[in-house]
Amino acid sequence: MATFRELWSLPSQLKIHIKAGPRLYAGANGEVAAVDIPEPGSSPKLSWKAQIEGTPSRILAADGKLFVVTRQGSIHAFGPKKVEPEIHATANQELSLVSDRWVPEAATGNILKTTGAKEGYCLVLGAECGPLAAELAKQSKLHVIAVDPDAAKVAKLRRKLDEAGLYGRRIAVYQGDALSYPFPPYLASLIVSEVPAAAGPASDKTFVKKVFRSLRPYGGVACLHVPPNGHDAFAASVKEAGLDGAEVERAGEFALLRRAGPLAGSADWTHENADAGNSLVSRDKRVKPPFGVLWFGGAVDMLFPEWGYTHFAAPTPLVAGGRMFFQVSPNLHAVDIYTGRHLWTSMLPGMEPDSPHRGRFKYVAAEDSVYVLSGRTCFRIDPASGSTLSEISSPVEGASWRDVRICNDCLIGVAGKVLFCVDRRSGEVKWKHKVSKQLVGLALGAGKVFCADAALPDRRGKVTRPEGTLVALDASSGNQLWQVAMDLRHDKENPSRPLRLAYSEANDLLVTVYGLGSAYNGTDGTSLWSDKVVVVKGKHLVDPVRPILHPDRLITQLGEMYDPRTGSRLPGRLWNRRLSGRLRGGIRGCGRGMAGQYLGLIRDAHASYFDLSTCRQTYLRGVRSGCTNSLIAVGGLLNLPDFAHGCSCNYPVFASLALVPMAEVDK
Repeated sequence: MATFRELWSLPSQLKIHIKAGPRLYAGANGEVAAVDIPEPGSSPKLSWKAQIEGTPSRILAADGKLFVVTRQGSIHAFGPKKVEPEIHATANQELSLVSDRWVPEAATGNILKTTGAKEGYCLVLGAECGPLAAELAKQSKLHVIAVDPDAAKVAKLRRKLDEAGLYGRRIAVYQGDALSYPFPPYLASLIVSEVPAAAGPASDKTFVKKVFRSLRPYGGVACLHVPPNGHDAFAASVKEAGLDGAEVERAGEFALLRRAGPLAGSADWTHENADAGNSLVSRDKRVKPPFGVLWFGGAVDMLFPEWGYTHFAAPTPLVAGGRMFFQVSPNLHAVDIYTGRHLWTSMLPGMEPDSPHRGRFKYVAAEDSVYVLSGRTCFRIDPASGSTLSEISSPVEGASWRDVRICNDCLIGVAGKVLFCVDRRSGEVKWKHKVSKQLVGLALGAGKVFCADAALPDRRGKVTRPEGTLVALDASSGNQLWQVAMDLRHDKENPSRPLRLAYSEANDLLVTVYGLGSAYNGTDGTSLWSDKVVVVKGKHLVDPVRPILHPDRLITQLGEMYDPRTGSRLPGRLWNRRLSGRLRGGIRGCGRGMAGQYLGLIRDAHASYFDLSTCRQTYLRGVRSGCTNSLIAVGGLLNLPDFAHGCSCNYPVFASLALVPMAEVDK
């Protein structure tokens, strides 16, 4: 066997793009460089470098020139001779679009003020001559999509917008009928029309359903011109259509149709393990197969760095209020789950722009706040903007926040040996509970707090005889409800394995796992069953002891299923995971199993899901989920952020995407 040795290396900040002839061409932020490839035993030599504006995304070598394309949309060309660069600036013509029906500047301002729409996607149904679409793009951050059936009108408007430098950036115009055009569901933050007749009569139920289908949850609004005597008919047609979450309002000459709040039956993913009870099961009742693609790729995929990100700081996505939050050190990001739009970036507390920190922060999310732990401070972040709303200090002297859970209007936190409750807005301390040993497990649900107070063996064997108690507290007062002794003799093969708690509100059932599983009644601590569920075999699984606590079944990370009420084994099996998952016939790859109401979710080389009614597996071929929970059923969608970005595994689809139940696509 040949012996390999390093011949030479380049600075890590240079990302090599291509090799052309005897040189390597590389780019980094604001810089392009050429390096002469050395002979064995020699060092590489920098041939030249140049400063550019933007970040190189593609480098091409052809015709004796080097072409550099930046993410910001510019193209730079380099040649063998030093010359004065020729800069081709875009000459935009003044846009002149006149309407006979209204003054576009004033009308647009009135629409934006009335609806409160500021950013996202706007649909213009019937474009007339285009002034409304153009003004919407000028006066807001909206991305405007206009549709009109007149081909000549569409072509003329495209030319005018392109000459003004607007087309393709913030405005797109398509030919088609507004009622039959295949807009995806949940797209628009705002829907308007320049020509009401082109969109259809507002009192028509078919028109109302079509418009409402395209509105984004959590506030998407249609602002429609309705005749003064037609508002009652419009409201009646909305009511007759039976639209969940629809709100109708009259605002001067406009009728507003708003999709308020979440999709009916949808749910959020507010904690790392789905909820404060660590169930690893989404409560979303909309996500069921078959699926269609709602969106893929886009700006969100520009956020993920190269290799090392998913392995050294495995990301944890949370979803609340239609937004997904995840950490890419040193930043916290927010993304719209219904369109894939990147909403904001906020530097995490205590981090520097070029911080080498690779660890994960602990954070949880609610519709109105995201809570990030950093040392002795819990930062409350605005989910709409990423700005810091307030800071909540640890109420335990000299101890940092170790854990945090959301419980209605309170935060349940851990610092040192103290479990405590604070108001999640003001930070006012409600109660404290000190454990006698170590707080090694925590779960919340149905107004109760469950904690494991135990001494467990560590890798150095300091504790040889594990012992502990399981304690239940009232979440509002901190009063103890019950306490039982725990049998912790289960995992002799792996004595330092962590203890896990999971709570099911549907069954008022608490499951503890320490090698084997046991279950307790959440109300009084009565033992329901013990030592029946074999949760782990082998030492090489990724966090193998986390149970998946579905209302109808307890699913282990091995893919076996048990009745959560009795602990008895259920027929059938989902996946077959053995050791590291690399044995023939077993699940392939790392990652954590999770579930929705109708699905079991697992990485089996490719991302895949199991239909819980049939145990049938479906692969999303070419898509590799990440090492944590990057395949989650929430918000009415099956969400797959590209947390495998930069991985060397051979998967062709490196793009974030969201899948929507086909029942929504077919409407």
